[in-house]
Amino acid sequence: HPSTATVFALLQDGQLLATSPGGLIVADPDDRSVVISEMRSGGEQLVGQIATNADGTVMVVAGPDGYQRYDIATMAPIGSAFQTSIPGLSGGGSLSPDGRLVAVSSFDRSEVVDTETGQPLWASVQGGGLAPPSFSPDGSSMVINGIDGIIRVVDVASGRLRWETDLAAGNVTFPSTWSPDGSRIGVATTASAQPFVLDAATGDVVRHQDIGRGIAFSPDGHTAAVFGADLRIIDFEGGPNRVLSGGGGLFGGGFADEGRIILGLALDGTLQVVDVTTGDRIGNELRFAPDLTGGFPSAAVAGTRMIVGFRDAVVVAIEFDPAVYLELACEAAGRNLTEDEWKRHLSDLGEYRATCPEFAAG
Repeated sequence: HPSTATVFALLQDGQLLATSPGGLIVADPDDRSVVISEMRSGGEQLVGQIATNADGTVMVVAGPDGYQRYDIATMAPIGSAFQTSIPGLSGGGSLSPDGRLVAVSSFDRSEVVDTETGQPLWASVQGGGLAPPSFSPDGSSMVINGIDGIIRVVDVASGRLRWETDLAAGNVTFPSTWSPDGSRIGVATTASAQPFVLDAATGDVVRHQDIGRGIAFSPDGHTAAVFGADLRIIDFEGGPNRVLSGGGGLFGGGFADEGRIILGLALDGTLQVVDVTTGDRIGNELRFAPDLTGGFPSAAVAGTRMIVGFRDAVVVAIEFDPAVYLELACEAAGRNLTEDEWKRHLSDLGEYRATCPEFAAG
C-alpha cells in the first residue's frame, strides 16, 4: 500500500481520514475509491512525471534534479539521480520491464539510458515524440512514438531500426502500448479518431476501425479497451465487441485487478473505475487534478493502484483494493466493527467477520 496510516478520524459524510508518511488519505468505503495518497521518499514529496516497470515494483520519477528510481514497496531510492543527454518533450521517460533502462524522446531524437551508469546505451537515434518510447514486454524492442506520424521500432541493445510505418495521421500524442505477448502494438494519433493496431513484427496495420483516442490491451491480450466518448472492449479472437456503459469521455487508462476492472483517465482530471464484466462504473468519479488542460499526466497501473504524475506536480497513488478497508477500519476504530458498521461501510467484502486479526468476531 502507499503508506501506513497512523492517525484516523471519521468524517461526517462517513469517509475515513488519516495522516501518514505518505500524505493525506481519504477512504470512502461506500464508493470503493479507497485511497489517494501523496508519494514520498524519506519524508520528501515526489514531484514530476512517472513511469513504472512491467511488474510495478520499480518507479522512475523525472523530477527537478533529474531522473531517480524508487522501490515502490519501500519508496527507497535506487541508485543515484541521473540526467539524459536529450530533454524529454513530455517531461518524463519510460522504464524497461526489468527497471534498469529509461527511454526518452525529444522533438526529433530518442535515446535509452542505463540507470546504473547514467550513460546512454548508444548515440541518440532518429525519431522523437510528445510521448516517451514504449518498451516491448521482453524489453528487447521499443516503439518511438513519432511526432512526424512515423512509428519506428528499434532494437534496444543496439539502437538499430527494425521497421518504420508512416501512419499519415498526425503525431502520436499518447504512449503506444504493447500486447502482453509482444505481437501487437496499439497507437493513438492526433489526426485520427481511430486508434491503430499494428503487427509488432512488421509494422503492418491489422486493425483501424474502432472509434477512440486511446487503447490498452487486457492482461491476456485477447481483448483491448478503446477509450473515447464511449469505453469499448474489442475482441481479437472473434468475439463480440462491447460498450461499457460505466465509462465515457476518457483519453486513456489501463486494466487492473487481473483484468477485472479498467481505470480510465478523463480530461477533466477525474479517474473512472469500471467493472469489465458488468460494464458498470464502480463508485463515483475520483478527482485527482483540477483539469488536464495544462498537459497530460503520466500514469501507470501497479497491481490495484494507479500512480499518476505531472510535470512540476506531486506524484499520487490511487488504491482500489477493497481489502484495504479492513486495515483502515481496524486502525480507525481500534476494535472490530459492529455488524451495523460493517453493513454500512464494508458490505462489498461479504459476510460480517472480524475486522482486526487480533480480536475475535462477535
